[in-house]
Amino acid sequence: ELIMTTAATAKIIKLAGSSNPPSLVALYGSTLGERKNAMSDLQNDLFGAGLSIIDFNARRYLSENDLSQPLVQQIVTELKSNTDTTGATADLVNRINESAAAAISTHLTSENRIELIHQFDSSMKKLSAISLQKKPLVILVQGMERAPTGAFMAISDFIANYLNIHKFMFIVSVGEDLLKNELNSSNTNMAPDEFLEDIFSSVVTFDETAPTTPEPIPELNNDDLFAPPVGL
Repeated sequence: ELIMTTAATAKIIKLAGSSNPPSLVALYGSTLGERKNAMSDLQNDLFGAGLSIIDFNARRYLSENDLSQPLVQQIVTELKSNTDTTGATADLVNRINESAAAAISTHLTSENRIELIHQFDSSMKKLSAISLQKKPLVILVQGMERAPTGAFMAISDFIANYLNIHKFMFIVSVGEDLLKNELNSSNTNMAPDEFLEDIFSSVVTFDETAPTTPEPIPELNNDDLFAPPVGL
C-alpha cells in the first residue's frame, strides 16, 4: 500500500511540475486512510518544493449549505497574501465577493446572473494573474465523506465551471463509495468513470505503478518553477 501511495503522489507531483499543470485532478479510490495519507504527503512535498498550498477540508464547513463560498474565500485570502495591497487589488476582491454567490444562485434572473458570473470570472482571473507569477496555486480538497449528499458533485461542478483558471491546480480526494452514492442520488445516469472523465482533467488512482527509482521533483529548465522565494 505504501508503494501504491508513493506512486500516486509521485504522479501528481510530476503533473504539478509540468509546464502546464492540469487544473482539476481527482485522487480516486482506495481507502479513506490511504487518501488522507497521500494528501498529507502531497501537501508536505509540494510545500517543500516552494508552492503555495491551500488545504480545503470540507469537515470544517459541515454547517454550510454550500461549500463553494468558503472555498472562494480561502482562495481569495491566499491570493491577497501574495500581493501588495493596492486599490486595484482591493477592488478585485470586492468584485469577487459581491459576485461569487451568483454562480450557484437560483433566484437571480438569468441576465443578472450572467453579468455577475462574468464579473466573478474576470475578477478572479485578474487577481490570480497578479498574485501567481510562475508557480501554480495548489488547492487540496478533501473531507467530503461527511458532507451532505450532493455536496461533492456540487463542488466539483463549481470548480470545473467557475474556477478553471490558469495556474490553479485542484487536487480532489474522492472514494468509490462516495462517488457511487452521489451518482445514485442524482438525476444523472453517468457511471463513476464517465463522471470523472467529464469533470476532471486528470484522474490518478492508487493502481499507479511505482517508479523504479523515486523521481525527483521536476524543475523547469528556463522557468525556475520551484525556486523558493529569495531570502528563505
